[in-house]
Amino acid sequence: MTHPILVLWAVPRSMSTAFEKVMRTRGDLECFHEPFGEPWYSGPEAVAPLQRRGAVPSEYTFDDVLRRLRSAAEQGPVFSKDFPHYVLDRWDREVEGRPFADGMVHSFLIRDPRDQIASMRHKWDDLEERETGHAEQRALFDRLTAETGTPPPVVDADDLVDHPERVVAAWCDAVGIPHDPAALSWAPSHDTTEFSFYDGGSWHENLASSSGLARQPREYSVDHTHPDIADMVERALEHYDHLAVHRIGVPA
Repeated sequence: MTHPILVLWAVPRSMSTAFEKVMRTRGDLECFHEPFGEPWYSGPEAVAPLQRRGAVPSEYTFDDVLRRLRSAAEQGPVFSKDFPHYVLDRWDREVEGRPFADGMVHSFLIRDPRDQIASMRHKWDDLEERETGHAEQRALFDRLTAETGTPPPVVDADDLVDHPERVVAAWCDAVGIPHDPAALSWAPSHDTTEFSFYDGGSWHENLASSSGLARQPREYSVDHTHPDIADMVERALEHYDHLAVHRIGVPA
């Protein structure tokens, strides 16, 4: 029996690794952290911006990653958090005679780009627009909606941290798994490598010291009007707003 591969298609800096932490805390899912990021950044098929190439010590191909996910699903249910801009140009490929997305159950995690892009630029002052992920996220959302006639479930990062119980329960119901309220809290690990294959986990230091879903302190000011990102933010807002009307778990 092949089990489902639950894929949360997020954008970077959208609380997606915190959501992943909830899934890991459950203990009944084999979890993957941005597995398609490995071949996107490094290895024989790398397509990341040149300044980011080789950042990950990996020689996986995209097909290798898909095989890993499918192999895990032969043993039990799988959760994978990933970004559409890693895979969208490969969506129409078949791997071992099966469509790329065969067996996947799709959902989306969005974040207001005024916060998200400013957060990315704080880490990367040479940020490129294709690394922000909004256009690709909308393209994949629209494609799946057209194919099934029903929009996939959408979680908003602000809703997630403001109403974690309600939002996670709604997501679980939407993807067909039981909700486990106990998974919303955990003991701080202080080990950032648990959460990330990139840069020793430096992007997830707040999560490593956290004990649940909550807003994290910022060590930088948010300026989405900065000339280096203002146009990116304006374009991304159109995509964000398009998905935001489908948010689940928001208070009535």
